[in-house]
Amino acid sequence: MGYEFEHLIQEYKRLPIREVPKTTFLEIVNKSHFENVWSRILAFYFDPKAGHNLGNMLVKSLFDSLGKHPVLHNINTYRVHTEYPTKKGNRIDIVIESNDFVIGIENKVNSPLYNDLEDYSDAIESLAKGKESYKIVLSKYKNITHSGFENLIYEKFLGSIKNNIGYHYNIANPKYVIFLFDFIDNIEKNLNLINMIHDPEKMNFFLKEKTEIQKLINDHTQINKELYRTLLELCSKLQNNVELQKHFRQMFQNENFILKVCNITRDVGGLDCLWILIEQKDQYPEIVCCTIYYENYKWFAECGAKEKYSKIFEGCFDDDPKFWFELDPWTTLEDINSKVIDILHNLFELVKHQENEIF
Repeated sequence: MGYEFEHLIQEYKRLPIREVPKTTFLEIVNKSHFENVWSRILAFYFDPKAGHNLGNMLVKSLFDSLGKHPVLHNINTYRVHTEYPTKKGNRIDIVIESNDFVIGIENKVNSPLYNDLEDYSDAIESLAKGKESYKIVLSKYKNITHSGFENLIYEKFLGSIKNNIGYHYNIANPKYVIFLFDFIDNIEKNLNLINMIHDPEKMNFFLKEKTEIQKLINDHTQINKELYRTLLELCSKLQNNVELQKHFRQMFQNENFILKVCNITRDVGGLDCLWILIEQKDQYPEIVCCTIYYENYKWFAECGAKEKYSKIFEGCFDDDPKFWFELDPWTTLEDINSKVIDILHNLFELVKHQENEIF
């Protein structure tokens, strides 16, 4: 092939393939890193009466992680709170209350530790009323704490859970054991514990080829910059295309129609997109749109109708090459622009044909 990085790619392909971690439930619902979601799940498993039949296993694991071993009895007296209020109006993520002790947990997933720990400490001591109190910042990475709080990192906590769960496995509710393991997988993926540092062959490959890999990364970055610059230039061309606007006005004597070439925005999937909209004046509901973007080193254009008008344009865009394209990355700006203009003219004609139904 003669490519500069061919040997690098071939050598990487020869490395043993490790099992790819399965998608977790929280990833499916796009909640994999939400702090309040983690806190609610933990609170469920901290509660011995919640129906999982794991007893106080999670509380024991918490203490084991901290190197503490209090006598854990009276589990029927446990009360677990989320978002426990303080006098200053703050909220502690999780509070576990029993006849013997009180545990306050501030859960930190991705956000920094900026909380008023002194206020939290006062709230925990007030609730404890002389009982043993434990104040914990549970976090992905190490944090500096004060006001009696101890820092416990998730990696250590998960290790204790795995050590202890075997003693409860046979009597636990199987459904909630599956959910717990899935939650642990989710946390480990967020912590990047399922990673390549435990794979000596891959680590050796990266160490050996780090110079070439950096060159490859730099080239990849440069290509993406050039593609983005092309998208910016295309946006400018279309925004300043007098003939396009003139053709649109000639087709639509109805002043309720507006053609808008938007600036580039990033969609929910992280793609930089150029949106060209046909809208209704004053109301600004989008009728139809043409979206231009690049993904995996290819240029794409797609057309679609707003949900309100989906029945009017039902089936109009399905597999019709008049309303989409897929172009190679080296396609020139002039050719991309020409293809987009052709699609827009077809879009104008389609909307014109349905004008009476739209209004």
